[in-house]
Amino acid sequence: MTGVGLAIHHPDRFGKMVVADARSVATDAYRQMWDQRVAAIEAGGVAAIVEGSLGLWLTEEFRSANPDITARCAEIIKGTSDKGYIASCYALRGLDFFKDLASITIPVLYLCGGKDKGAPPEEMRAMADATPGAHYVEIADAGHVANINQPEAFNAALAEFLEVQY
Repeated sequence: MTGVGLAIHHPDRFGKMVVADARSVATDAYRQMWDQRVAAIEAGGVAAIVEGSLGLWLTEEFRSANPDITARCAEIIKGTSDKGYIASCYALRGLDFFKDLASITIPVLYLCGGKDKGAPPEEMRAMADATPGAHYVEIADAGHVANINQPEAFNAALAEFLEVQY
């Protein structure tokens, strides 16, 4: 999401951009989700939001088949400071880039997990449609962190867009 803002305001700094599993605007429901996370962290620390985050990041099938990777992801979440996570929640609540997507002048690839609940495919498709010349790739059977859920498909889409050998 930070990249989207950079593409809007500083396109001269980039040749191409990949936006993976991201949003461009905070809806009421999205803001409420962050408010709930803030409340949960204030009551029980970052550990209180680990399971909910994993449910967004990774599909249920992936979590069942990959308990070691799931555990490592849980540790990453737990390693985030309460203060830092809360600050990011407040920053994400104010997300408002959709109205400016038409001004992006660099090639953009929007990559989205087909089962992403955090940045749903319909929202990312709308972002791609609003961005001149953008490409959209949906990765089947991937949640919000598509590069972990389906690394081969993610890497192949990325390599094709960036025109590199994979």
